[in-house]
Amino acid sequence: MSSVKADRWVLLENKIRCFYEHFFNDITVEDLDEKASNIFLKYLIGNDRVSRLGLLLVTRLGDSKEQCNAPAMIRIFFENTGELQPPFDFEGYLYGKKYQVKVVAGDNTFNASSRRDTIEASRAYSNPIILTLQGRYFRPKRLTDKLVWLSAPSTWKLIAGQGGYKRFKDVLYHVASSYRDRAWQLIKLRNDNT
Repeated sequence: MSSVKADRWVLLENKIRCFYEHFFNDITVEDLDEKASNIFLKYLIGNDRVSRLGLLLVTRLGDSKEQCNAPAMIRIFFENTGELQPPFDFEGYLYGKKYQVKVVAGDNTFNASSRRDTIEASRAYSNPIILTLQGRYFRPKRLTDKLVWLSAPSTWKLIAGQGGYKRFKDVLYHVASSYRDRAWQLIKLRNDNT
């Protein structure tokens, strides 16, 4: 498999930065209180807003209205891409092979309803695939005779070659670290108001 061009990684870094900028420009202190508090976490570490912030991040990564969402980050690595009807995100070529792609933000974000819709829609395509942006490793899951769901490490190996997931995490860490203070300021502000 050929190596990924360096400019794709720069584009990915820009997409991640775009995601965080939009996220922190849109999120409010009240957003950290939209769901019930987890007192087990709060009493354990003194703060349950951290888990809520994590849920908000994953939700926004999967939001189809976001311009810098999970599908946009994966799409960078494909060529000659085109739009597809939901639940699929796009189609494009990777190393000369055409795929119809559904991207999920994480291995725990692909709920049963979305999975059913994706399986049904996949029947119209010749080479459908579900790719995972981030998360744990699991063996490829064959959902139909054509449709396969790859874990994040397998996704990044497919699109970027051996070591692709590590490189993705390195780029993500580099960008995310510059937003860390903003996240903690938001959490502290929320805690000061309760």
